[in-house]
Amino acid sequence: MKRILYRISRWILASMGFTVVASCSKDNGFKAEYGAPYCTYDVKCKIVDSQTKAPVDGLSLLPGSMYSYVDQYGANKEIFRDFSYPVTGSTQGVYLLKGMFSGWDNEYYGQMFIKMHDLDTNANGNYKDTVYIVPLKFVGEAEGTWYNGKYVEDITLEATCLQSDKK
Repeated sequence: MKRILYRISRWILASMGFTVVASCSKDNGFKAEYGAPYCTYDVKCKIVDSQTKAPVDGLSLLPGSMYSYVDQYGANKEIFRDFSYPVTGSTQGVYLLKGMFSGWDNEYYGQMFIKMHDLDTNANGNYKDTVYIVPLKFVGEAEGTWYNGKYVEDITLEATCLQSDKK
């Protein structure tokens, strides 16, 4: 009796194994993938002084996104979340920003934020730290499930010099 029960259980286990393997091979309209939707960007950004319109070097530009929320005390708060490392090198005030951002980082694919910071206030004047909203143009087609395309922009931004601190 024990022997018959052992043979029956082996057949049941073997048929369950085949069922599991067969069910995994079917598509069933669902595709298992790992990752997150993302876009690439290529932004050429020229920074000029807001009064003299002269190119400004020595700044740090950091691409990212902004989030607003209300904290537990009812105060409005904003958080800047960067996409990558800051871009500091420039030629005649032109900064090249390249990289990618997640579709979940930006509420709108058609824009990004650039945070400007003056690295050396004594070298080129003391410029106010500012966050700019930069509209982006869609130029590349989305490929596959996760890549949502390429965005570019060629923009000129004005930096405000703090006159009281300027030498």
